[in-house]
Amino acid sequence: MDDLLAADIVVGFNINNFDYAVLSHYANTDLSALNSLDLIEAVVHERGHRVSLDNLAQATLGIKKLHGSGLDAIRLYREGKMFDLVEYCKQDVRITKELFEYGAGNGFIYFTDYEGMKIKVPVNWEIE
Repeated sequence: MDDLLAADIVVGFNINNFDYAVLSHYANTDLSALNSLDLIEAVVHERGHRVSLDNLAQATLGIKKLHGSGLDAIRLYREGKMFDLVEYCKQDVRITKELFEYGAGNGFIYFTDYEGMKIKVPVNWEIE
């Protein structure tokens, strides 16, 4: 937790609506006050709707997640499959990092729409 609180910026995917809510039970500070970049919020701001991390990862990086959605993480936890849950979370972190780096380096990322068309999403993820 100390590393998180000491970071200049925290980059994540749906961290403002999920991760911080979960972590708030273990922190003695308001995590929403952290300097954060939530990649899903950047996509919603640009496109007007949510796009899954899996969709963004496949369209931008050519990477498919082990499990389809955050609901799978909850299921793994409830089933007591902690090793699988840790692997799922580690992959999400790696994909989020690579997606951030791609967007920061190129000024855009991609998603695939309901018709299977690859759509470019401009992003401004310049972090100094």
